[in-house]
Amino acid sequence: MKTQLRCLLVLLGTFLISVTGHAQINYTQNFNVDEGGWDDLDFYADTFQSCEGQSLVGEFFYMDFGDGDLYTGDAVTTSPSLGVSNGLPVTLTYSYKLFDYWDYIPLGNFEWGSVTIAYATSLSGPWTTIHTINSANHVVSADCAVKTATFTPAAGSPVYLKVTGVAAQTSDFIDVLFSMDNVSLVQQLPACTGTPAASTATLLNGPVCNQQNASISLLPAYGASGLTYQWQGSANGTTYTNIAGATSATLSAPVSAGPWFRAVVTCSGSGLSTTSAAVQATSSGTNCTSCAVSFTNNVEPITSVVFSNLTNVTDASAVGAPAMQDFTALPPANVTTGQAYSFSAQGNTDGSFTTYIKVYIDFNKNGNLNDPGESFNIGTVTNSTGTDGVTATSSIFIPTNAATGLTLMRVYKLYAAYPSGPCANGGYGQVEDYLVNITQCTTAAPTAAATQTVCSNATVANLVATGTAVKWYNVASGGTPLASTTTLTNNTTYYASQTNVCEGTARAAVMVNFTVVPVDDPADVTACVSYTLPALTNGVYRTATGGGGTVVAAGTVINATTTLYVYNTANGCSAENSFLITVSNPVAAEPDDVDACGSYTLPALPNGSYHTAAGGGGDTLPAGTVISQTTTLYAFVGTTTCFDENSFTVTIYNPVADAPDDVVTCTDYVLPALTNGAYYTQQGGQGDMLAAGTSVNATTTLFVYSADGDCSAENSFTVTVNPYEVDQLDDVVVCSEYALPALTSGSYYTQVSGMGDMLAEGDVITSTQTIYIYGVSEDNDACVAETSFTVTVLNAVADEFEDVVVCDLYTLPELSANNTYHTQTGGAGTTLPAGSVINSSMTIYVYAQDSAATVSCTDETSFMVTVETLETPEDVVIILENTATLEDLEIYTDVQGTVTVYATEDDAEAGTNPLSPSTEVTDDTVYYATVTVGACTSEPFEVTVEIILDRENFNMVNFSYHPNPVKDVLNLSYSENITGVEVYSLVGQKVLSGNYNSNAVTVNLSQLASGTYMVKVNTENASKTIKVIRE
Repeated sequence: MKTQLRCLLVLLGTFLISVTGHAQINYTQNFNVDEGGWDDLDFYADTFQSCEGQSLVGEFFYMDFGDGDLYTGDAVTTSPSLGVSNGLPVTLTYSYKLFDYWDYIPLGNFEWGSVTIAYATSLSGPWTTIHTINSANHVVSADCAVKTATFTPAAGSPVYLKVTGVAAQTSDFIDVLFSMDNVSLVQQLPACTGTPAASTATLLNGPVCNQQNASISLLPAYGASGLTYQWQGSANGTTYTNIAGATSATLSAPVSAGPWFRAVVTCSGSGLSTTSAAVQATSSGTNCTSCAVSFTNNVEPITSVVFSNLTNVTDASAVGAPAMQDFTALPPANVTTGQAYSFSAQGNTDGSFTTYIKVYIDFNKNGNLNDPGESFNIGTVTNSTGTDGVTATSSIFIPTNAATGLTLMRVYKLYAAYPSGPCANGGYGQVEDYLVNITQCTTAAPTAAATQTVCSNATVANLVATGTAVKWYNVASGGTPLASTTTLTNNTTYYASQTNVCEGTARAAVMVNFTVVPVDDPADVTACVSYTLPALTNGVYRTATGGGGTVVAAGTVINATTTLYVYNTANGCSAENSFLITVSNPVAAEPDDVDACGSYTLPALPNGSYHTAAGGGGDTLPAGTVISQTTTLYAFVGTTTCFDENSFTVTIYNPVADAPDDVVTCTDYVLPALTNGAYYTQQGGQGDMLAAGTSVNATTTLFVYSADGDCSAENSFTVTVNPYEVDQLDDVVVCSEYALPALTSGSYYTQVSGMGDMLAEGDVITSTQTIYIYGVSEDNDACVAETSFTVTVLNAVADEFEDVVVCDLYTLPELSANNTYHTQTGGAGTTLPAGSVINSSMTIYVYAQDSAATVSCTDETSFMVTVETLETPEDVVIILENTATLEDLEIYTDVQGTVTVYATEDDAEAGTNPLSPSTEVTDDTVYYATVTVGACTSEPFEVTVEIILDRENFNMVNFSYHPNPVKDVLNLSYSENITGVEVYSLVGQKVLSGNYNSNAVTVNLSQLASGTYMVKVNTENASKTIKVIRE
């Protein structure tokens, strides 16, 4: 929790100055009340953007609106004097927050400016910077961050702080709100030396109320470090003892820890100590928080209170009397713990009314007057003026554990009833408060032997202690006195007090030991018929307790149930144990054997119980149990070790007759075999007996009868015969499908018992299956009938094929079942098996037949097989005058079909990698070609290409040939001798050649077929190729 600078600190600081010469700076400020003396020209205390509560807030800014004017404002504040320095380092701690007033968010880390904190020894300076916040070390947060810095001001000088906020001029708009809070300056103390200076313990809060500790400090306060403190307390101001844990510079302790207090102050460096002057803490005796009581009607005053030495008589007038009167300033009533005191009171009842008086005393000083044992009903006052002597009187006992010293007593007078509590409001009455001074009773404990031996049945009255009005307790302090008749417990400590004027709190402890008297402790005995008393080790048998009755000798036979006592004495004490002898002489009932039909109910026995096994074994059966099968039972009385029993047999006859259900049938009913009984045509086993397997063809009632001894059982059932029939159809064999005919009785189903799909008249059956005719009688839905017939559907389906065109041959594929190939329709002609090879074009017929019994079904399809043939062309040589492409070769036009050219024979045979028609051919190259006509492709044949280029120096001007076209003879002439003539077909085949030696040559072409030919004319050093048409 934040704290303000308190007057106490100023007071302590004053003493520090007087002791050390220079005060230690110890300053805190949270600005929750106001600015705390800090200059408020630019800063003010406010809750806006504060750290907690109020903070000291200031605004600094820089603004450039582009109009040529700049708007700037710094925020500056200076503190009041924060104390005088002792020359040692000062630690400054504060919380802060920077808020972007322009964007209304926590200020980020951009170049926004700075906040500087400096100190000086006077308000006029000079100022020394302690700490600066800028964009480099600013902590961006919506909450406040904490900053710490250390500086060392000169000794003996006052210290002031100055805070300056300046905006950077690096942006057009910077507007910053700076919040500062929880400012703390703490200066180190100088180390102690030598013997600490003398000081005096001073009570800061006396008199001390009951629930409050005494607050004590030392004056003058010590202003050095390295000091240790040990506070001491004393009851008489003479003898002091250390207070555990009280090692601070100040003390907070209950008055009862003293009331005298002092401190031993030790310098750790020198090891030397000094003891302060003592102070006595005084108690007010009152509770720290008092509860007020008000009365809703009239105040009826208490006029007299007498308690111990306290006597207080007050005004009896009810007019103007206060509801509560405080008489704690009067001398207290002096009482002693452990003593009872008479309390009496008088009061005005304001007429013939009755008022109740109750007293509350805060014995434990906890401020609650209503703890157990702290309230006393004194009595009533009736029809009193308060001065007529009518008095309520009672005794108040002061508990031995009551807290000593002053405490509060409240007297409460209330009309019609005792108050419900010390603070409860009332209707008519008055409350008065007094002090009671409680002192501890000093009466010593009585004298008594620390260990006392008594008999085991001894009481408190048997304990011995010497003293006055001795009381015995089972606790060392407190508790309730024990009655003299209280039975003592072995190995237990009891405590005795005595009363001499008052009952002392001191008690004498007495350990109680019992005298042990040995005595046998026989266990209870259960005997059958009699029991003989065994010998005893300690004691004798007696017939009465406490050694009374007569002595019974060991060996005596006891034949009746009795209680005996084993009794013994030793050292004036006696001991006894009793035990019970139970003697049994059981006599069991004798039930007769029983024969019963079906079951037998057990009657009540005069004594004992039924059992399913001898000797009280098995199950115990109560009277009323129903026995349903033959068994032997036992009438048993006694225990497992002492009993009597008689057995009897219950014979149960259980004839059982089967109980057949009634039967409704449409046909004869065959009687099934029975498990129990036989069939009869009349009741009671009369009439005809019918054997199992007998057919019943008419409605009748039959009886199943069974007898066992004199017992019988019978059940009847009725057989109802209602004939019912449905149509019966013959099996049928059909081709493809069958339409269901109309029925006169029943319905069609695909499964038995009317299951599956229901079929209607006219439904078409397309597959072989069994059809069921099922019906239910309209008169009796339990009567059903069913017939069935089989529909055999023959499905002759001929396989279908597309027409085929093949090259050279066609192999007939496999057929489906019941299919065959034929050369003629209707299954005529030659039957061709699958796999037959067809090498000529023809129509093939597929014939299917499916037969059963006298029915035969057929189907037929046909398809055309076209067989084509193709001869492979002969190899050709093609002569070209110039370079050309494949599509320029005359094989593409001279051959019917599609010509495909390949580079290799392998490609041609595989039909892969065909050459493009635009491929340029090369000289002396063999190509491979195939011809495709329809479905046939020829074997590869060679195409050899030769390019016949004219040799140079052949002069066409001097060369002539005619006619062209030519019928028979071609005439050639040249200026030089023609040495040879070669004729080629357009596919490159040399068809004619001749050697010459003349410049005029005739070539006979009559043997050549009409067409175009290439004619090559050779001279000695040149050649020329011409194209000639043979008509």
